[in-house]
Amino acid sequence: MSSTFLDISSALDSRMAGITTHPIAWENTVYVPVVGSAYLRPSILPVSSEQSGLGDSGLDEHIGIYQVDVYSESGKGRRGAELDADDVADHFKRGTSLTYNGVVVRLGDTSRSAGIIDGDRFVISVSINYSAHVAPR
Repeated sequence: MSSTFLDISSALDSRMAGITTHPIAWENTVYVPVVGSAYLRPSILPVSSEQSGLGDSGLDEHIGIYQVDVYSESGKGRRGAELDADDVADHFKRGTSLTYNGVVVRLGDTSRSAGIIDGDRFVISVSINYSAHVAPR
């Protein structure tokens, strides 16, 4: 039984766990933000997998976006959120290879969204492109 999806997300989440400047609200866990404090929320946004090699044994390419939402207090300007977004982007440097359970995930370029107000928070999303080539199912 393969665990490709789990291995890819675990590789990315392990890298994310290295950011210790703010708490992390992991997917499918209960997280109650502290009023006035910043936090980060990662999500995996996979794209359809495609065969990247010839024949029945050609590798499958899994690509997607690892999105990290940077939550900061609204009404305080964008500077703090932008600095935190830069920290996240710097931590996921293009060309870095992450390995988990034998699956190698290669990081691509990063970008950020426009900031939005979400309740009492100002949010900037940092998008990290990734790809992984794995044995076919």
